[in-house]
Amino acid sequence: VLGIACDNNGGSGAAPGLTVTDNVGNTYVVRSTTTMTAGADNDGVALYIVTCLVTNALIASDVITATFTTSPTCRLLSGQEINDGTGTPTIREVGAGASGTGTTPSITSGTCQVDDIIIGFLAAETSGAFTVDGDTTNGAWSAFINGLANGGTQTTSIRLAQQVKTQTTTSSTQTFNPTIGSSRDYAINTIVLYDGASALSLAADAGAYAVTGTAAAPKRGRKTVAGAGSIAVTGTAASPELGRKVVAGA
Repeated sequence: VLGIACDNNGGSGAAPGLTVTDNVGNTYVVRSTTTMTAGADNDGVALYIVTCLVTNALIASDVITATFTTSPTCRLLSGQEINDGTGTPTIREVGAGASGTGTTPSITSGTCQVDDIIIGFLAAETSGAFTVDGDTTNGAWSAFINGLANGGTQTTSIRLAQQVKTQTTTSSTQTFNPTIGSSRDYAINTIVLYDGASALSLAADAGAYAVTGTAAAPKRGRKTVAGAGSIAVTGTAASPELGRKVVAGA
């Protein structure tokens, strides 16, 4: 998962077009673009969230390249590798993004579940420092991974930072709100991922299931119940292991 930030010099303050590649042939998808602008090129900042399901392994000598349709002076890339070891990390949500001018950027995710991974990205037109989101509600945010492009004046520099949190409770939202040292243009967004191997829930409530009667002629590919009679399974299902079929006890 990549966060990429640059000057908003795509024309009338818009974000420039972006493509991402690497030297081993993986595919990168731009999931969101968030821009702060008053309508003029280079008057704010653009922030992108990009994902790649790695099918060709990357090693230290490999290179990920971000290519813009214009040539922004400031440009940064920050990455986070997600490897849960059991399945394919799956996107639960990409935020709508938020932008503005101030010292307190903030964005709130949709509903997250236990072990969801939330990654927050903040980009701002500033040479100053950010203060981390230190919230520990339903999980603690990591330390910053951050960088600075240009390093000149406030209006000619861009800082990009990211934090990561693992959700510890069910069915709650997460707010990402680091702070900026002085009032600056900013763009902020989050992405939420979960373990694709545990996406299928097989838990059953107590109760009964029954089919009674005479089966009609089946359509191709459909399962039918045999002639007159009934089939019933009644009881409470135990917690199944992933990929196992569970039949409840009597």
